[in-house]
Amino acid sequence: MEPTIRDGVPCFAWARPRLRRWVFSGLAFALVWPAGMAVDGFGRDREERPQPAAVVTMVTDGKELARAGALSTAPVGRVGVAAGDAGVGAGDVARIERLLRRIEPVLGTFATGAWSATVVLYETQDGYRSAASRSFAPTMVETAVQQTGGFTTGTTVFLPLYKYTEDAFLANTLAHELTHAVVNQMGIRGGLPSWLDEGFAWSNGFAAQTLIDPDSVEPVRAALQNQLEAARAQGRWRPIRDDPTAPLASSLSYNLEYEDYLAFEPLLAQGGQAAFARFLRLAAGEEMARAFRQVYGQSPEAYLQGWNAAFNPAGA
Repeated sequence: MEPTIRDGVPCFAWARPRLRRWVFSGLAFALVWPAGMAVDGFGRDREERPQPAAVVTMVTDGKELARAGALSTAPVGRVGVAAGDAGVGAGDVARIERLLRRIEPVLGTFATGAWSATVVLYETQDGYRSAASRSFAPTMVETAVQQTGGFTTGTTVFLPLYKYTEDAFLANTLAHELTHAVVNQMGIRGGLPSWLDEGFAWSNGFAAQTLIDPDSVEPVRAALQNQLEAARAQGRWRPIRDDPTAPLASSLSYNLEYEDYLAFEPLLAQGGQAAFARFLRLAAGEEMARAFRQVYGQSPEAYLQGWNAAFNPAGA
């Protein structure tokens, strides 16, 4: 695969099958996970954006974060919703608009300034395949079409709407991928470590899913946790590494990026959303590791090493 700079790296979410039961299949990349279970891959950003059919302006008052010193002004985001193929109708665009309004509080809790993104919708597999062919290496295209529920390149999210029947999982993917799109335009020097970038996106995805259907979240977490615990019991667990290609190359029986999420949650608990928003703001103006130390009192590497050791002392 052809590596590019971080904001040219497609981030994509494993699609939840239309069936109401969970389906797990050991394919070359990883398992088939619910929508919003994102992994990162490499690709080429050659997509031309369609014109948005609607623009959703997302404004969060930011008062709580401002009181904590995280924000000086309220963040404003503008999301353009565009049709990627002829199968997308006005009802599809309206569905995304409604969901964006409902998950607005999630995105507003971390954005440190004005941002924008475009969500391109596809109602046909051929349309989605065309988008994937312009972003992934030729050998990756068909796997991306069959096994992903969306991917992000730069500030553009490509979404196969035909794969989603339930709004909760669609909301998860929207929040997850828009998190990547927002982070990509923050100008963070050196970028975020892959585990931090993905853990953050997973956290926002679950938060958005909870807003739509709280009861749908715990079965997802339980299934992912069971897979991870089984691998640990069998001695097949591996420590998190800062390697964005690892989930693609992995033959492990659990989702590596769920592990990123588990590592991120204790960090988020240290000062909450306000502290993490402050870290992002500082990281945009100085070296990322220095900003991390300033907010969390240690380097990202030291934090991750400590988490790996605490999670599985024998394996770390």
